[in-house]
Amino acid sequence: MTRFRFALAITLALLASSLHAAPPEKPNVFLVFADDLGYGDLGCYGSETHRTPNLDRLAEEGMRFTDFYVAANVCTPSRAALMTGCYAKRVDMQFRVNTPYSQHGLNPDEITIAEVLKPQGYATGIFGKWHLGHQPEFLPTAQGFDEYKGTPYSNDMGNHFYRRSSRGEEINFVSPPLPLLEGTEQIGHDPDQRFLTAHTMGDAIDFITRKQDQPFFCYVPLNMPHGPIAASPRFRGRSKGGFYGDVIEEIDAAMGELTRTIDRLGLAEKTIILFTSDNGGVVRPGDEEYGTASSGPLRGRKGTTWEGGHRVPFLVRWTGTVPAGEVCEEVVTSMDILPTVARFAGTTEPQDRIIDGLDVRDLWLGKKGAKSPRESYLYYSNEDLHAVRGGDWKLHVQRPDWKREGFEESDIYLFNLRRDPGETENVAAEYPDEVKRLTALIEAARQDIGDASTPDAPGENVRPHGLADKAPDSWLPEAIRNMKEGSKNREALEGALRAVPNLAYKMRDWTYAEVDGEKLTLDAWWPHGAGPWPMVIWVHGGGWRAGFKELGEYTARKIAAEGYVVLNINYRLAPEHPFPAGIEDCLGAIVWAKREAARFNGDPNRVAIAGESAGGNLAALAAYAADSGRFTPTGAEPGDPDPFVQAVIPVYGAFDFPTHIASLDPADKDRLKLFTDYLPGGQKDYIDASPITFLDPHDPPTLLICGDADFLYQDSVDFQKQLEHQKIEHELFVPEGAEHAFIVWEWDSENSQATYAKMIEFLDRTLKAE
Repeated sequence: MTRFRFALAITLALLASSLHAAPPEKPNVFLVFADDLGYGDLGCYGSETHRTPNLDRLAEEGMRFTDFYVAANVCTPSRAALMTGCYAKRVDMQFRVNTPYSQHGLNPDEITIAEVLKPQGYATGIFGKWHLGHQPEFLPTAQGFDEYKGTPYSNDMGNHFYRRSSRGEEINFVSPPLPLLEGTEQIGHDPDQRFLTAHTMGDAIDFITRKQDQPFFCYVPLNMPHGPIAASPRFRGRSKGGFYGDVIEEIDAAMGELTRTIDRLGLAEKTIILFTSDNGGVVRPGDEEYGTASSGPLRGRKGTTWEGGHRVPFLVRWTGTVPAGEVCEEVVTSMDILPTVARFAGTTEPQDRIIDGLDVRDLWLGKKGAKSPRESYLYYSNEDLHAVRGGDWKLHVQRPDWKREGFEESDIYLFNLRRDPGETENVAAEYPDEVKRLTALIEAARQDIGDASTPDAPGENVRPHGLADKAPDSWLPEAIRNMKEGSKNREALEGALRAVPNLAYKMRDWTYAEVDGEKLTLDAWWPHGAGPWPMVIWVHGGGWRAGFKELGEYTARKIAAEGYVVLNINYRLAPEHPFPAGIEDCLGAIVWAKREAARFNGDPNRVAIAGESAGGNLAALAAYAADSGRFTPTGAEPGDPDPFVQAVIPVYGAFDFPTHIASLDPADKDRLKLFTDYLPGGQKDYIDASPITFLDPHDPPTLLICGDADFLYQDSVDFQKQLEHQKIEHELFVPEGAEHAFIVWEWDSENSQATYAKMIEFLDRTLKAE
């Protein structure tokens, strides 16, 4: 043999030896679990819409799985299966999803991946959405994680009204603003969802940087692309796939940041990177602006037991151990991650209980001829067993939606998934032996872990979920909670919290300005969709000294439900902060809303301001005095947008203080004191605080609203004449027999509902008309 051939032979032998060398002991594990990502959403899974170069590179540098299943089609059961290596039905976490009213969670006696790895010397951290119980005994730090920062449940569950539970009981439960937790402590609420992806991955990268000198398990259950979707300004509007595509491309960028960090730290050969999704995507065909998830060649979507509900992307990169550029077509599940990772770490899955996950190391390692050890995969929807896969065959034994999906009613449907991944051709009649074989697997599963839709399906090997001592309390804003129990006002406001449809987006207590250490806050309400939506600033009443933003909550949500972003603001009250504090705060809210419009898909060029009582006065002042130069918007910064608006709705406001105060009965000492507290400067303040002072023909269209039984009715009629004199587009709407504050305390009355209809008609005409 020549020297060259000998050297070449040695080189090849060494290369072959290195490829089959034992994997590094106790590898790091970085597991990313996207939320509602579809099978066809990534370039490496066929997407021609979303640019995902970093995830595509992950597939090139590792292994891509074509037949990977998460063990449920919605959030909570999928996560229970991932963490325990068991079907969620086995650990009694299969029924729908945990909610803020849920008393149950993953049983602390169950053993999670973190609890398997922690005794092996692993640092364990989770950053993102948990969704396996939000009471302290169910949180990640009680389930083997050293560190936790994130949201306890889905990002659409804050500020939500649940009239009934998932089992149909009437509960009338209001959830709190979306909590942000660290460990077991709440460190904030309603995080800015545009930055959830970046902040979550940033926290995870910080964790692995700190723990790089020991093995770590870092679990990153992202909040996105679960709705309400949100993307940071850097990615907004960048994708061909609409708003949804922006979100996917930001997730891809976050994965790029992760892989670069792992490589920079020299951890590539020590770290298994896993990327997948908790279930299929939410498919929204026909909405190009919003965009949609894709199931690729698969039928179905999130929530179904078609392939598109359970089969998701799965990528594994482990440099030097998992072969690069490989594609695995064997059946693998999320339940297999626990036993597989455990064995790589030098231990095993729990041996004292049934674990449904299987050791699939040979598949991950790309061993020649390796086959899936899995005899079957079960498709549950809630607690009903719909289908089973065995090999290439899938047998459906029940579907509630056959006709809606274009099929004839039938007891069974059999598909060959290798030939027909779209589940279009029922071949049950042609393959009776496969039907018989798979039916036996179904019957065994019913005996083992049960089937709620089938009598005599005992589920002999189901373990109980955890149950907290006390169910969570329905949430109330502090201002309402402090009101007298059983009072008319409190009952009205509690009812208002539950009286309008839930919106897809809602954020409470956002700070829009600070003055002398005092935070001015607002609640934001807006509809689902990409927008941009017209914006309405809503200003509460309360006599300038006793109000709070929750007084306007029903009105704000009612308007938002019609296709508007509504910002329900607090402002500084008198006498601690007399005039002009309130008007400057309202102007500051307008400026902030325009500046931050991208946060809530708002249109900064279509803005209205509205309010009732004292808020009606301030709304009119903000609209008419914006160009006077007399008032400085609170919190204004150089380069900020102007505070001009395109429409204004004052509801039973005061418009001409010198005339109004002169007309008051001297015996009405309380009201006179109110005005003097608010306007301590006397006649000059009375004039400056009167919207009539600032009227000019360039002012925005105005809708005045005042009941004919209101003490301010004549004030509104006189003001209408001044609007007419100035040739300002205007209208006066007068509900019959309505007294002051009727839209606050009598929000369900005929007059109140007619008023809302009038407001929406006016806003549509002034802000939505082309």
